[in-house]
Amino acid sequence: MSIPGNINQLLIGAAGSGGGDVVGPIKSVRFNSPDSQYLNRSFGTALSRTLFTVSFWVKRVDFDQAVYLMTAGTGTNGYITLDAGQLRFWGVQGDLKTGTDRLFRDASSWYHIVMVADTSNASSDERMRMYVNGVRLTNANGDFVNYTMPNLDDALGDWNYTGTHYINRLSSGNYGNFYMTDHYFIDGQALQASDFGEFDSNGIWKPKLYEGTYGSNGYHLFDFANVTDIGSDSSGNGNNWTANNISSVTGTTPDAPGNGYSDNFIGYYLNANPPIFLAFDPSGSNRGDSVSHGTNTGTTLALNDVLQWAIDWSAGKIWLGRNNTWYASGDPAGGTNPSASSFDTSYNYYLGIGYDSTDFQLEVPSSATYTPPSGFTYWGGATISTWLNSGSDTGDADDIFKTAIPKSGKTYIEAKIVGGFTLYATFGLCNFGETTTVDDTFRDVCVNHNHEDTGVGGEVSSNYATWNPLTLRLASGSTASLAKGNLHFKTTNTGYAVVVATTPMGPGGKYYCELSFEGTKAAATNYAWFGIAPSKSIPAYTSGSNDVDLQRSLNALSMSASKTNSRASQGTGSGQNEVDFNASLGYDEDDVIGIGVDLDNDILTFYKNGSSFGTFPYTPESGETYCFFCVDWANGADIDNYILNAGQQTFAYPAPSGFKALCTNSIPDSTITNGSKHFDSALYSGNSSTQTITGLEFEPSFVYLKSRSAATYGILHDAVRTATKALYMGQSSTGLAAEVTLTDSLTSFNSDGFSLGSRSIINYTGRTYVGWAWNAGTSTVTNNDGSQTSQVRANTTAGFSIATFDTPDPSAQFTYGHGLGVAPEVVIHKNRDGGGNWYTYHESLGQKYINWNDNNQEATSEFTVAPTSTVFTYPSSLIVGAAQGMVAYSFASVAGFSFIGYYTGDGSNDGPFINCGFRPAWCMTKSMSAGGDWQIWDSKREPFNYNANTIATNTTAAEQDTGGYKIDFVSNGIKFRMYGSSSNADGVTYLYLIFAENPFKLNGGISV
Repeated sequence: MSIPGNINQLLIGAAGSGGGDVVGPIKSVRFNSPDSQYLNRSFGTALSRTLFTVSFWVKRVDFDQAVYLMTAGTGTNGYITLDAGQLRFWGVQGDLKTGTDRLFRDASSWYHIVMVADTSNASSDERMRMYVNGVRLTNANGDFVNYTMPNLDDALGDWNYTGTHYINRLSSGNYGNFYMTDHYFIDGQALQASDFGEFDSNGIWKPKLYEGTYGSNGYHLFDFANVTDIGSDSSGNGNNWTANNISSVTGTTPDAPGNGYSDNFIGYYLNANPPIFLAFDPSGSNRGDSVSHGTNTGTTLALNDVLQWAIDWSAGKIWLGRNNTWYASGDPAGGTNPSASSFDTSYNYYLGIGYDSTDFQLEVPSSATYTPPSGFTYWGGATISTWLNSGSDTGDADDIFKTAIPKSGKTYIEAKIVGGFTLYATFGLCNFGETTTVDDTFRDVCVNHNHEDTGVGGEVSSNYATWNPLTLRLASGSTASLAKGNLHFKTTNTGYAVVVATTPMGPGGKYYCELSFEGTKAAATNYAWFGIAPSKSIPAYTSGSNDVDLQRSLNALSMSASKTNSRASQGTGSGQNEVDFNASLGYDEDDVIGIGVDLDNDILTFYKNGSSFGTFPYTPESGETYCFFCVDWANGADIDNYILNAGQQTFAYPAPSGFKALCTNSIPDSTITNGSKHFDSALYSGNSSTQTITGLEFEPSFVYLKSRSAATYGILHDAVRTATKALYMGQSSTGLAAEVTLTDSLTSFNSDGFSLGSRSIINYTGRTYVGWAWNAGTSTVTNNDGSQTSQVRANTTAGFSIATFDTPDPSAQFTYGHGLGVAPEVVIHKNRDGGGNWYTYHESLGQKYINWNDNNQEATSEFTVAPTSTVFTYPSSLIVGAAQGMVAYSFASVAGFSFIGYYTGDGSNDGPFINCGFRPAWCMTKSMSAGGDWQIWDSKREPFNYNANTIATNTTAAEQDTGGYKIDFVSNGIKFRMYGSSSNADGVTYLYLIFAENPFKLNGGISV
């Protein structure tokens, strides 16, 4: 059982909560490579070509393609790129490129990138600088594989030159996929990351308002709090950029009619006065003057006449009128005598003017001059739109009103003649072609804002869920991909594929997202399953030959449907329970499926176009976290694109009352906002004397010391046994030994660390060490919950306790109190007096045990009684001796801080992904179903990806840094990126224990 890691927001604040809004961008721009989307601007004369700063936030989409985030001039004379995860700042005379072990490949969150040119600096190492999320990368730390500093006062290629600069392209093309926001260019200043961001009290890097000057070429783009157009500069300099193939609105822009004769109107042809009627159907080429009521209107038009159109879209009828008189005795209210009928309603229609009259003009009144016919609603005016060419509420020949007429219900339109009657003119409702634009701006940003979420979508600025490329799985021979900012899951007609969303839900809370489709859905097929699965079940699931069937993972809840009926499923871990869900309701490619996840009341609801499918027959598990997923079983012609809207744009149908968009802002606050107050890793170098290790944010209760650079045993100390009592870790006799007193090992626990003696195993000159430290609180109490009295120090907030107790005499099964208040998921036992193995309980093993000190696989079923919220039952078969002292270290999952479970290896370099809801600080794994070493990674010994620096607890070996143990620590979990028997062999199961730096919700989704 896990400890629910959320409490009332009135009791604890998090980033983006509390009074008032927070600082930071409110929207981002999505760039999509196939659409050739980019911005460009020709720079003016620079204030300085040797001194400038670039700052922006970027969210990655894919990792295989080189992304030119910003370029300068022609060719490759200056650029900032992300190529296969490596970040590069290039300027011909200078080059900074991160190494292959400094990879930036997290697609769930945001990176803040700052590049500084300062070539006039006397110190060569300062002439080009690179920051990521507030941290400067340096050559001294081994961050770069390319490191070429320019000469003094060199200009950097074409940077800040009087030529064209680009965002998301080279001069010759090369478009990429990513999101970007809050883009600054500062001309004439070499600034620092701290001018654009800051660390908060929890150590999270956040954007802040830049308050300095900009210089001649300086600008601020994507500041949608102050501008609406994508390329607008909000700095005050007016250094606007041109946006190409990218839009900040969703809609259609019509083509103007053209200055030539055309009868393609439902309206009039002014070849004389009175004019003749035109009733054109864009699907044909009929002359409108052949309609049944005659070729001539019979009435002379005059200035200030009001022309009228009444449209009944469902009936396909249009009436034409003038000054409140409908032609041919038309009666829109009664539905009789229309001017045109059976016209094609699949087209958009616009009000337009064509031909070559020099003075004929129309104005669309803001309010109706005449009362609309009964049942009709007036539409028009400058509040709706303007004319395309004139940009005002008045249009003349070769112009068109920019906004299409709404195609629903009954619409009434007026146009007032405000110009003369020089022949010729054609005017009325028309469609000469149009360009459809899609809004490429999203509420997906790098910080949680306090915007109100009413359920309509597109309201709250936060880090939003997308499909996670780290979870994309394909069956053998199948193809699938992600596109459009990882919101499109594109599949083919054969094979199988699955993908999972980035943002976890829960524990608790109410969430809503939508799924729409492209393709053609066959009437009788149900080749897709979509729904939610527990975060722990996703990496654990395997079906042998086809592990994409994620709907079969344990307690996954999902639906599938043909066009006429739907089915519900609950995964069993190896198969699925299926029942008819709604026998009379399915969906097709034009429908929108809404998913409402109520984890406060454990209810899952699916919606079709805003209406519920009915009561879902299975319920989510209380207290668990879930992720949204989609499985495509494309066994034939069917849907080939599953489009996710988590609320970063307006929903097609509003969410049910009380439900929130699927973003980090909606995740309940964790009880632990800074993981380093409860667990941390301390790095130090030995001195063969005494020393005090500081820098922790707590007084440790349990410390595991291990040499990184030399082959030695690990030593464990805790505050319940007292500081100088030591236990060795390892597979040999030393690791099996009983507790010893060492006055020259760890000598005391301090308020911010610990003190060491001169013992060589933990403090030898020339060696490097790590100390993993846990916080179990500050007081030890007597616990009488079990049959054996225990001394317990417990940190119930962090789900960790230390207990000491004696075995009974005579030996028999017994219980002891652990003090956690919930059932522990991992308990590590060691006999202090008689020595022996470190017998370990892990809930993923069921009743079996495993030894922490050796590389054997899971052993026999000895823990036959499950732990409770108060006691652990210890079996007589694992007792080394009667009346002997023991120690137990107990752990329970806490949402946002710790995660415990198991995963199944797949034997590939694109291994399982564990969404634990936080960026890990420490991870330990061990193969359960096969032999293999225990492996530990942490973010202090290797703060960048990939992380291959492992320490095996069961050996004396020094730290290993080999390709066989590559993993990535990302903002919401761990990605295994190697094949190795100890960590990712195909079909082998592995247990894990993971601790956090910070919760995914709190950091707003900051990548590292």
